Amino acid sequence: MLCGSRRGRRRRSGSSSGGRKLRGRHLRRRRLWPHAGFGNHIGRSHLPYHHLTVRSREHSSTARGKLVRMAPTIEKLSAVTFRVANMTESVRFYRDVLGMKLLYGGEGTNFSSLRSENPQSAILNLEQGKPMTRWGRLIFHVTDVDALWTHLKQRGFNPETPRDASWGERFFHMPDPDGHELSFARPLS
Repeated sequence: MLCGSRRGRRRRSGSSSGGRKLRGRHLRRRRLWPHAGFGNHIGRSHLPYHHLTVRSREHSSTARGKLVRMAPTIEKLSAVTFRVANMTESVRFYRDVLGMKLLYGGEGTNFSSLRSENPQSAILNLEQGKPMTRWGRLIFHVTDVDALWTHLKQRGFNPETPRDASWGERFFHMPDPDGHELSFARPLS
């Protein structure tokens, strides 16, 4: 049984009501059904989700009252940051040539953020500095690979010739003004 004020709760000796002491505090036992998903618990707790007390649905003695660490999961890719030598040239390329929306910063700044028209897509950050290339490739899904290839050729860029991949996409590669490798792809239908 728990007694005292909310802040100064302490456990009476000989009690069997199920209080747990963790980091100097008492908590009432919480339930988290294993199939219910991350963070679905009854009541409120000051502890992060991975420290919740778990009791299995079958009330097995091995799970009762044990602390179970739950692995965090990645929800989505939020942003990618490229270092660029010339912010003006890079912003103009991503905004004016590729049609991305400028969210923050701009041509005369040291940091800019852009995103495609889809508000669910990841943000591309541009940071003024020495570019670091040869790290990998940023892949954009586009509505029409061949039309974008033609658009880029007409604007003076030299993208690779589009081709169909064995994994079911049509794509081409091209470096941005700082040499970061970009890929433009669309699943084959």
